[in-house]
Amino acid sequence: MLFRSLCIGLIVLVSGCATLNSHPADQLEADTDFAAFARLALDHGVPDQAEEGFRQHLVNHPDDIDAMVGLAHALLDQQRPAEARTLLLRAESQDAEPAD
Repeated sequence: MLFRSLCIGLIVLVSGCATLNSHPADQLEADTDFAAFARLALDHGVPDQAEEGFRQHLVNHPDDIDAMVGLAHALLDQQRPAEARTLLLRAESQDAEPAD
């Protein structure tokens, strides 16, 4: 329960930082924090919090394959295989596209 409360607090804090800061470097740092938070939540068995973190990260980085795979993992941990499959297919199709 304590970990869950800390996670929620971190999301609120990072969300505030992302909206209050206007410098691009600050936004990049906040985006990285969402991804790091999501991985931490996933590692600690809190997939619903991981889902939220990955989704927040993907708002600004919709092509981040690692985040899509992490989100799929979080969805699988929540017994949501259809949503996970859709994400994994999207990640696979993006991985197959030639780099610019």
